[in-house]
Amino acid sequence: MLMFVWAAGEMVGRIVPRMKKQAVSVVLTYVSYGLAFIPEGIEEVGDWLEVLSVVETGIALCLPLVLLVVLLAQRSGEGAAHDPPK
Repeated sequence: MLMFVWAAGEMVGRIVPRMKKQAVSVVLTYVSYGLAFIPEGIEEVGDWLEVLSVVETGIALCLPLVLLVVLLAQRSGEGAAHDPPK
């Protein structure tokens, strides 16, 4: 649990660099405390985790494919622009 809190603090600190570390910790504590009241039971938490795991799996599978397509498109357009004149 401590590692997740540390990682969240680092992430928020990089997104909002002007915010003090103590303020980041306070905000994260209140936000996580508030989010804990949203699900009404363990079944609902299980449903949320199931949906989020499907989304995470989709991102993990699709993002590398999108990056490969971008790299291939970049490579195919590279020849005409970077060839030295003859």
